[in-house]
Amino acid sequence: MRKLIFIIIFNTFLFSSGSLYMSIDVQGAYDYHSDFLDVNTKNSFDKASIILGYNKNVYQFEQFKLDLGCSFTISSSDKVLFLSPIEDNEITEEYPTKTKFYSLYIMPNFQITDKINLWTNLGHTSLRTNYSNYTLKSGLTYGIGFNFRTTEHTGVGLGYSVYNADADMSLYEDGSLDFSSAVIHQKISRLSLDVFYFFKGKN
Repeated sequence: MRKLIFIIIFNTFLFSSGSLYMSIDVQGAYDYHSDFLDVNTKNSFDKASIILGYNKNVYQFEQFKLDLGCSFTISSSDKVLFLSPIEDNEITEEYPTKTKFYSLYIMPNFQITDKINLWTNLGHTSLRTNYSNYTLKSGLTYGIGFNFRTTEHTGVGLGYSVYNADADMSLYEDGSLDFSSAVIHQKISRLSLDVFYFFKGKN
């Protein structure tokens, strides 16, 4: 997944115009939900994440545009991922870890004025943690936001993005949680400040 994203970015740099952006958390949270394991928590991040991405316009009709994009984490948030209940059902076991996102998406957007653009995106995200014994299944990513062009080549904006993933707990505890509903649904949300660089004039 990581190699694919780098290949896409490299080719778009060489052969076409587009926009490179850096996204920095203003506020972020992560949710866990599982009916079977009776887990339903929401927590805030202690540290902001930083994501680098690239968008390429593939279709335009008047003010409407359709972009293809990709992004990946260059600095992770510090957070805690729930793993499993331990022997006492009233206690849960948690491990501090970091999670990186690798995403591919489509981005419908509307050019309100020469300087203001409204966007939304929908795509696929793959999540990787630094905890080798914890596997997250890929999921849906989506978001909404706007950007404001400050010069011919630069711009700033605000975005709200959500990343979804599942953790199948039947893979842990020696299979003792091997039930179809033993899945923890994870949702990570970010409110971000975005800084853009536009290549080859207007995108």
